[in-house]
Amino acid sequence: MIYQEGFETEGEGVRYVSEGRGKLDFDSPDLPVGFPGPSFWGRKSEVSFVGVRAVAADRRAVMNWNHTIPSENISEDFLKVFDSTVAWLTQGRSTKQVYFIPNSGGTGATILKDRLEAAGFTVSDDPLGPLDTTAMDLIIRTPASEPDVTRYTFAAVPYLSFVSTLHDDDLLTGFGQRVNNLEVGDLTTVGTHPALGGKTGSFPLFVEPTPATFDLMGFLPSGATPVLTYVERVPVTVNNLAKVDQLIAGTLESIKTEGSTAVADIAAGEVGDWPHDAQVPGSPDGSVTYAVVGRGQIQVAAAGTYSFHLGVDDGGRLRIDRNKNGLDAGDNVIVQEDGTGFLRVAADVTFDAAGTYDFEWVSFYTGSNFGSEVSVARGAGAAVAVPLDGSTWQALGDTSVTGDIALNGAIALTTYVI
Repeated sequence: MIYQEGFETEGEGVRYVSEGRGKLDFDSPDLPVGFPGPSFWGRKSEVSFVGVRAVAADRRAVMNWNHTIPSENISEDFLKVFDSTVAWLTQGRSTKQVYFIPNSGGTGATILKDRLEAAGFTVSDDPLGPLDTTAMDLIIRTPASEPDVTRYTFAAVPYLSFVSTLHDDDLLTGFGQRVNNLEVGDLTTVGTHPALGGKTGSFPLFVEPTPATFDLMGFLPSGATPVLTYVERVPVTVNNLAKVDQLIAGTLESIKTEGSTAVADIAAGEVGDWPHDAQVPGSPDGSVTYAVVGRGQIQVAAAGTYSFHLGVDDGGRLRIDRNKNGLDAGDNVIVQEDGTGFLRVAADVTFDAAGTYDFEWVSFYTGSNFGSEVSVARGAGAAVAVPLDGSTWQALGDTSVTGDIALNGAIALTTYVI
């Protein structure tokens, strides 16, 4: 804070006092040559917040909406709530003049204008110039409007906005955001506010689920009255092994497809090191994320230490049940979650005895190409070349070459798509 203690009256300089910050006097050697006056500003590291408290000049309403929303699928239940909200906003007004800004463009805006005109309102654009609040009964502002950010903030006219980036300037909500491809679930009424027009319960926004672009409001100020709420459906992405474990456990909903492969080599666009490239069960669309879990048994011909290799795009894990007490995190041999292209990781595994051992081979896809391969080599510390050296390594299950580790039957595959 800066306080001015006095005014210059007889040639005496004005004196200021600074609270909480340093002050450099006019003749301070630390000021640049020619500096026009004392400096009171010092470094401030703590975060500050500036808020404006204001009483709305008239009734206000905010929608999560966008002028591009497809209109053919919007439910009549929602449109009736829009009608009743407009009726509440304009209650007590003798005329029906609406400034709809801009007065053109976008199916999500056009359907609202059509409802206004059907209710007897005359809809026009803001002619700009000095704002004549006597010439209108309602202002509706869309995201495609002219960017004069505070033109309607203090207008003594009912105001409805769905411009997320201007809600703070209009003193409506916190700064909002635009979200693409948002799936809005059922709308649920809150309380009995007149803007609901007597509507209660839940109903869909769209007759059929329709991902769309929405301008979302920010945080609501104290005293705001929500009248409709919805549960936002956030798409889940399989981008780590924790998500894969949820899919396996069934705690994350998915669509499952079963399959099998004779060689530990599956691919959908990724080349990898081996040519077998079994198809991903279900052939999932590349626009979704998914996980593939393979389970089977290996046959170890002799006790000893072997090299195992996991090549995967985007991430994966290999477990081998060496203690034969069931597969769990203690059986991890290789874990790879980087998710940036086809990556190769090798590890040594020691078997105390020959025999069969259960294994689990997990992979996940986050986008672009997918591929996953398990390879084996005799001895510890086998060199990892790019590509793998076929004289040292072999794909697990490849019967064209002989080795001390082989598959005991096919690998059962399960694809989880969300």
